[in-house]
Amino acid sequence: MAQWFQEEEKRLEVLLASKEPEFLAVTGRRRVGKTSLVDTLLGAYYCFDMMGLLNGDTKAQLVNFTASLLRYAPSAEPDIPENRQFAFLRLRKYLEELPVGRKQVIFIDELPWVATPRSNFVQNLASLQRFSM
Repeated sequence: MAQWFQEEEKRLEVLLASKEPEFLAVTGRRRVGKTSLVDTLLGAYYCFDMMGLLNGDTKAQLVNFTASLLRYAPSAEPDIPENRQFAFLRLRKYLEELPVGRKQVIFIDELPWVATPRSNFVQNLASLQRFSM
């Protein structure tokens, strides 16, 4: 496992050094250490993180999203957004207030639980593409 970790660490260092926004999907069998790898190597750069809820409906995911955002931005609106588009607008507003010049990592653990087929998650995520911190 240590060699696997070292190889992945090198790949993540390349992404951290990039001047462009990057999207990374870490995939693999369950219980092999994917979350631990990301937390260990990228945790210091998190500007937002959340874990999707297994079998969570849209409302539950939005409540979870809002709670996660409030951990990073206590002054964010505490009411639950009516849909994912408004949730991402709040995230974008928060990101725009962050200092420029430092790599910022958004980590969504268990993404398939959030990005369900009819969630429009990918379209809403694309609204964040302008950021090159």
